[in-house]
Amino acid sequence: MKKKKFDRNVIGLLSNTALHQIIAIYMNTFLVAHILNISAGNFHGVALYYVIAYATMIVFYSAFSFIATKLNKTILTRIAVILYAPILVTIAALGANIVNYVALIAFLYNLVNALYYVSINSISNEIVHAKNMKTFNTYSSVVGSLTSIIIPITFGKIIDTSSLTVISVFVIIVCLLEIATTFLIQKTKLSHNKFDLKGYYKKCYSGSNKKSFKLLFFGQLLNGCRDALSVLVTILIVLTFKTNTSLGAISSFISLASISILVITDKIKSPRFYKCFLPLTIITSLSVLALIFNVNKIAIIIFNVCYSSLLAIILRSYSVRRSGLIRAVDKKEYILEHQAVSELFLNIGRMIFFTILLSVSFTSDIWIYKLLLAIGMVCILLFGTFGYLGEKEYEKVLIQREFKRQLTKTDDVVPSYSNRQGELLLTHLPIKS
Repeated sequence: MKKKKFDRNVIGLLSNTALHQIIAIYMNTFLVAHILNISAGNFHGVALYYVIAYATMIVFYSAFSFIATKLNKTILTRIAVILYAPILVTIAALGANIVNYVALIAFLYNLVNALYYVSINSISNEIVHAKNMKTFNTYSSVVGSLTSIIIPITFGKIIDTSSLTVISVFVIIVCLLEIATTFLIQKTKLSHNKFDLKGYYKKCYSGSNKKSFKLLFFGQLLNGCRDALSVLVTILIVLTFKTNTSLGAISSFISLASISILVITDKIKSPRFYKCFLPLTIITSLSVLALIFNVNKIAIIIFNVCYSSLLAIILRSYSVRRSGLIRAVDKKEYILEHQAVSELFLNIGRMIFFTILLSVSFTSDIWIYKLLLAIGMVCILLFGTFGYLGEKEYEKVLIQREFKRQLTKTDDVVPSYSNRQGELLLTHLPIKS
């Protein structure tokens, strides 16, 4: 992707993202709503589903990262997508009986998820040139959001007029199409290095770089807790609006707001755009506070708009920094280890929130929901704060990197907003008289 932004590989990755988003919407929104409805509003099954899901991700993401150093990642992605098919067929066959197999489905689905995300994350880092990473992440978010505008409202309407089984069949067809998109992605180079977490820790998480990595990982932990909050709100939507059509309509509206914000902010080239993170976080936290005081339809919609559209800006920043930091410290050979550790902290954060949710899932008292919302609000505030501090520290790393690059005249660059390295370098290098 050094010369062309839209070559065959990028088209394959973006197509894969769109189709995979459909499967994710089905599994994380409508299947969850289905389990909740079958359980008569008791969210124990939903909480159990996610605890098992992220425990599986924590264990197997690192395990599959080791395997990915030995095998071609494009082939691994294809295998993962193929394995989704029998899981989706099983869900369709179980119907209402799925409530008895929640733990098994969560384990199998996220076992395959771990393999898929290890492979696709590595492919993105290998195929997408560093200087195009921000643009790629923006297009990927836009494609995902477009899918999230059309699919939820369509799924919701179909489920209310027919059944979840009809949607299950459609998702199986989508899975087959996703398999086809993997053939657009060229075979990646095999990694001859072993999976070396100890080496990664010694060479990356040390010296002047330690603070940058620490802020990234702690931010990922908080990101996991924040991400889990969206599931709690999905539960509130189902309990408040009652129908899948309403759930789908709200999801579509939120995605439209999110994509609008992403497109608008992508035009902003300020090297210190991260200064807006704290105000965005505060606005989102205030929307949670409103929801705590009064759980109603208007409060839920306002929160979802703030949560999805404003935090999308910060999430894009995290995604760029996560990919760019390992390049900025000239340790690209540890990309797999870096992704594994990042995912570990992200999923630990999710596990913490869902374990709390599971522990209180036997009661339907509204104060439990409000307590969980309050915990989520604190996580959002800390998430935005650490995002801001992380970007400031990443800025220093980029300055050091750019200074070294100017001295050595290397062409390698790292993902950033605008030409942030060069713009910031001008303000830090001494001026010769």
